Amino acid sequence: MKHLEQTTHQTDKEKFAALTRLYGILSHINQVITRTSDTQSLFDETCRVIVEYGEFRFCWIGLVDKETRTVKPAAYYGPASKYLEGLEIKTTDTALGQGPTGTAIRENQFTVCEDIETDPRMKPWRERALSFGLRSSAAFPIYTSGKAVGAINFYADRPMHFDDNEIRLLYETSACISFALDNLEEKRKAEEAEKTIVQERDKAQQYLDVANVIFIVINRDGKVALINEKGCKILGYKEEEIVGKNWFRNFLPKSIRNQVETLFNDLIEGRLQPVAGGQETYENPVLTKRGEERLIQWHNNLIRDDKDNIISTISSGIDITDQKKAETREKEAKKEIEHLASFPLLNPNPSIELDDEGNVVYANPACKTLLKNVRSKRGMKALVPNNIKTIVKQLASGEIDHAVEEIKIGSRTFEEHISWFNQTNTARAYATDITDRKKSEQMAQDSLRQLQQALTGTVSAVATLTESRDPYTAGHQRRVTQLADAIAKEMGLAENRAQGLHVAATVHDVGKIHVPAEILSKPGRLSEMEFEIIKTHPQFGFEILKSVDFPWPVAKIVQDHHERLDGSGYPSGLKDGQLMLETKIISVADVVEAMSSHRPYRPSLGLEAALEEIQKNAGRLYDQQIVDICLELFTKKKFRFK
Repeated sequence: MKHLEQTTHQTDKEKFAALTRLYGILSHINQVITRTSDTQSLFDETCRVIVEYGEFRFCWIGLVDKETRTVKPAAYYGPASKYLEGLEIKTTDTALGQGPTGTAIRENQFTVCEDIETDPRMKPWRERALSFGLRSSAAFPIYTSGKAVGAINFYADRPMHFDDNEIRLLYETSACISFALDNLEEKRKAEEAEKTIVQERDKAQQYLDVANVIFIVINRDGKVALINEKGCKILGYKEEEIVGKNWFRNFLPKSIRNQVETLFNDLIEGRLQPVAGGQETYENPVLTKRGEERLIQWHNNLIRDDKDNIISTISSGIDITDQKKAETREKEAKKEIEHLASFPLLNPNPSIELDDEGNVVYANPACKTLLKNVRSKRGMKALVPNNIKTIVKQLASGEIDHAVEEIKIGSRTFEEHISWFNQTNTARAYATDITDRKKSEQMAQDSLRQLQQALTGTVSAVATLTESRDPYTAGHQRRVTQLADAIAKEMGLAENRAQGLHVAATVHDVGKIHVPAEILSKPGRLSEMEFEIIKTHPQFGFEILKSVDFPWPVAKIVQDHHERLDGSGYPSGLKDGQLMLETKIISVADVVEAMSSHRPYRPSLGLEAALEEIQKNAGRLYDQQIVDICLELFTKKKFRFK
């Protein structure tokens, strides 16, 4: 009786010790989770803690290879570590998938083998397990994003080791690991997103600052959230003197403040509907620090939150003050010409009369004053266009009733209006000084060119950012663009349309910014799931580009560049009649470049194989005309990627 009491007491002590040991594992696992910052460290430390503090013979963590459905060891610890060498475990419903590990992953529930020596499921691994002193085991699935991706495996050196308490606490351990995996993945995504945002913000700010147009963002409360260097220069303030200030009350003339602010508030609150297309263009003056008014032509866009509420406006503007003044002077000059047409002597503008041979027969005092001021060596000939004889004959015959010519006199530019007067059988020419207008026009053209350069630079920066995440395909977008441009040239594509094609080709893979870099640069063949992730990049590219106000359908071209004529492409399965010409050009260029270049999962297939692919599938997958032009470029015109 006394022996029985001692045995019972000893069993209770053992159970208490086992529970203490298991709770110790949980405690140490939680410590591991809080101090590790990567998946491998989490796995390594977890296996070590389980063996050292849980007194298990062996512990390992395996992850599923999605392509082969084989469980690959990711981490292990314990005296029986060599047990895994050459071991093959599957998750399929086969002999190699019937063990605890494969069953746990396949059926999404823990699996226990109470005695390895007698359990028929362990037949493929029994002899090896027993040789390492492994007598019982338990496997628990681990998850990421709710899907079983592997299992954690526990081994004991005696049969019947895993009782209910042991299983319950080991289940909690596996749940903690799954929770930690999700946290690490979310942290990684957040860090990548934050890094991308910072990089894009810095690049955007650089382009905003070099652009020769004003960029300004105004929040719902009317305060300035962002302004670029050009805006600060025009207003005459430093950036910190503008940002955070109410735009309407500080930087608009008093005469229009209330009116413009009321319109802005009505738009923000939904009492005023925005113009169709979401963009609005208008002109209004701004008030500089010196009290001067400058007239700005604005292009406005609305920024909305995920609930479609307007949260701010973003505007780009060009200073058209000088241009408007020049236009006003020109209108006044034209009116004056009309008024003084019958009075050449009194006309303050240079005026001349010419006979039917184009010879000057009269010049008013304003001509002599002008020529004296500019010290023209050509004399009165400076006032006569080079083609005056032809013009006079056309006017006299009635072939034309009016002519306008530009002439340069000294450093000034004049617009000369020439008409025929039957009463005197002479032509009269009145010159208007348009020097200031020409300068304004040139400034506007320069501003437009700089804006286009900024747009091109932004597109190139986005393309570079995309390819910087995947060193194996660096230059892919650039080479696709080279071939697409060459095909467009051979087809005689209109210049404006060819420009749109060039931009779309340059950023056609921008959606890969959403694809994990590990997949983009993975050596070896991609799994089905990894390829499905890759196939999302055209849609992500569309989402990134759809809000950019390109003058071409760039976002749609990017979205469809993996579609095929027979509907077998992705993401929408579109067919020939639904695809733009630009899309079909990029599709061919993309295939040729990709097949003839090296990839992480294969060496280059060679240009010959690439051309054979498009020729074989011309008319079914690829446009026949585009394929023919592409083949001719390589075989006859010696086109090569640079």
